Amino acid sequence: MSKAKSHKNPALEACQEGIEYIKNHRLFSPIWGRVSDRFDHDGRYVSSKAWLIISPNGDLWINPRRRATAPQWARMIAQALVTLGFGLIQQRSPQMLWELAALSVVNQFCDELKIGPLPDELQNWPFPEQLSNDAEVVFREWVADGCPEELNRWHRIWCGGSDSWFYQLNQPHRGWGQPTDWKAPIC
Repeated sequence: MSKAKSHKNPALEACQEGIEYIKNHRLFSPIWGRVSDRFDHDGRYVSSKAWLIISPNGDLWINPRRRATAPQWARMIAQALVTLGFGLIQQRSPQMLWELAALSVVNQFCDELKIGPLPDELQNWPFPEQLSNDAEVVFREWVADGCPEELNRWHRIWCGGSDSWFYQLNQPHRGWGQPTDWKAPIC
């Protein structure tokens, strides 16, 4: 009698460990309980090179095939939750600069919290010194003065080659009652 082979998925296992860390983190557990998280096994929403995407309604699609360590997954998910909690998932023009300004702020916030490292290909990029901790201020500066080209490349890598990691920006609130106040659980 032959033993059935178990198909391990180390990428998914590391992702699940990162999620467990976030679910049990005192800052992130309240917002995690309100987010609708899904694994995008067939790549319908998340590019094969991206880690995740998130909507302003709290829909979080995760790429279970993307390789990263558990602490790196925790960092990527934390960045998405902080972006949601800070109310930064918005449609702005130019969108790439807005997302990059938002990422620069949440990246700095996650650094201060010491939430895992970024995945290897996102480490060691030269963010300008003394960026504001206000995404709106960073955005306006980059619109007026230009953004360093290497940060444009960093954003493309973060998005897995896609233009954006935000989705359903024009989607109306779903559900009953008032839209979810994402700021309350993270503040």
